[in-house]
Amino acid sequence: MKTKNLNHFIYSISNLRNAIKDNALFHNYISQETKTFQTSLNPSIAHSLKHKAITMNDQNSLRTYLIIDKSDLEIMGYFFLKIVNIKLEKDVSGKTKKEKSRLMLKRMENFKHY
Repeated sequence: MKTKNLNHFIYSISNLRNAIKDNALFHNYISQETKTFQTSLNPSIAHSLKHKAITMNDQNSLRTYLIIDKSDLEIMGYFFLKIVNIKLEKDVSGKTKKEKSRLMLKRMENFKHY
């Protein structure tokens, strides 16, 4: 396996789109750079980056962050953050709020990640 010293920065999809300014150029860059992403452990991860990241970012359901090499602008990696909003009614007790928070944390611990 070839190793490479990273001199990188991290951009969200939204920030990258704003930096490039030209929508067609932005989509072309993402398309070209993600063509090489493959993973034998879970092909759906690479598929999500290639085909869903921009749409889900625009729908505010995920935030995608790209790790980009400063020297050649190659995408070296990425990660997603899932956005979850929880709204509790005003009259919900503090005990119930704590219980809901604990349940959410327990679910997140069981959430499949790679």
